[in-house]
Amino acid sequence: MPDLSLKERLAGDSILVAPAAFDMVSAKIIEKAGFEAVYLSGFGQSASHLGLPDAGLMTLSEIAERVQNMAGAINVPLLADGDTGYGGVINYD
Repeated sequence: MPDLSLKERLAGDSILVAPAAFDMVSAKIIEKAGFEAVYLSGFGQSASHLGLPDAGLMTLSEIAERVQNMAGAINVPLLADGDTGYGGVINYD
């Protein structure tokens, strides 16, 4: 697989298939299976990290840490679901 950037892959003639991962192990499996990109699912993050649905319960720092760890674990582009925003009523103690 050539070492192409996400922009170069998206500019190509074929569809870029990026299966959803929920942690670093699933991301590495997707990469080893030969896919050219990985999608970090918002629900997958929340379900695997908190055991709860994607209802805005994860903080920005928790999501950023998971994105950083996953990106460091694979050698293909990572597309990450950044959730729907932070600082709403649900995020206050």
